[in-house]
Amino acid sequence: MVRHSIILGHEIFKNRIEVDKAKIEVIVMLPVPKYVKDIRSFFKFAGFYRKFIKDFSKIARPLTNLLAKNVSFTFDSGCHNAWEKLKMSFFLHQSSLHRLVEAVCNHVRCFEFLL
Repeated sequence: MVRHSIILGHEIFKNRIEVDKAKIEVIVMLPVPKYVKDIRSFFKFAGFYRKFIKDFSKIARPLTNLLAKNVSFTFDSGCHNAWEKLKMSFFLHQSSLHRLVEAVCNHVRCFEFLL
């Protein structure tokens, strides 16, 4: 008998949905980017969540400016603030993501597997 399942980074139990604790630890422990490659990797991860974070592109603008060609990589205080704000936004906007996970689970009937 299956006790729980993980879908879209959320643990689905018989009577509740929680954010996967391992995912929270990974996001909180992310080091400050040192290279353009680090920012690109972060944006690949954040791409799914951007629709749940209001004004994502406005918040991320200092970071996206570092991705332009012929720009020196200077991670200043504006970039650091954007970095921290985006990291925390993954947790602050979980209610809308919970609704998406519930909708997906209801559609594919994943709660039936947990009975």
